[in-house]
Amino acid sequence: MSSLSKIGKCLFALAALAFGVLLILHLISPAIPAGGEPFFVLSRFWAWIIGAILVATAAGMSIEKYAKSSALLLALVFLMRAVIVYVPEVIAAPRKPSPWGSMFELLGICGCALVVYGGPPAKWGRIVYCIELVGFAIQHFLYAQFVATLVPSWIPDHLFWAYFIGVALCASAVSILSGIYTRVAAGLLGLMFFSWVLILHLPRCFASPHSGPEWTSAFNALAMAGGAWVIAGSARAFKMYGKSGS
Repeated sequence: MSSLSKIGKCLFALAALAFGVLLILHLISPAIPAGGEPFFVLSRFWAWIIGAILVATAAGMSIEKYAKSSALLLALVFLMRAVIVYVPEVIAAPRKPSPWGSMFELLGICGCALVVYGGPPAKWGRIVYCIELVGFAIQHFLYAQFVATLVPSWIPDHLFWAYFIGVALCASAVSILSGIYTRVAAGLLGLMFFSWVLILHLPRCFASPHSGPEWTSAFNALAMAGGAWVIAGSARAFKMYGKSGS
């Protein structure tokens, strides 16, 4: 595993741990803010179960013996939550953007987990990961005016960046799926997601430390950065595997 893949795997595991810790801490003390969608769980029973799984799989990914099984379990949990909770909401209200966004986030994390797992499932992980990229790109185009309001005030031309990011997400998806300049595209994609953590999400978290959704958004961007860097680090091996399997 390359150094970039190792860094990506660590970031992804850290994000998964954070999602679980947020769930559990809120269960222990309601004074601690709950995480935002799609990681907020209404049922206390399922919140304990999912929180424990997230913490356990995050720890498991740091142990070589349990890394693959932990990543696979994590992928299944997020895929099931997307299918059971958000697909019905999307069908019931297809013009409502929030269920789409939550479903894309869960699919993105699922894809990251499959990529971390490696082997043949990583191919499906890339596809699922790219579904999220294209989904969010479309939302950037459809709701560009809103996205522009999220750009920090010190950065000029907010609307330009809203559209630019949409184009960048689509271009990254094409590169990852086609295998053309995947290492470069995924590496830059991870850098973009990680920069959002630093310049967008963390300042918003510190400005509103009791806002669970802000922390959730930060950790989601961290997970996506980790997934992108795992893809970048394994691009050459994946390409060789694809040739040998064709």
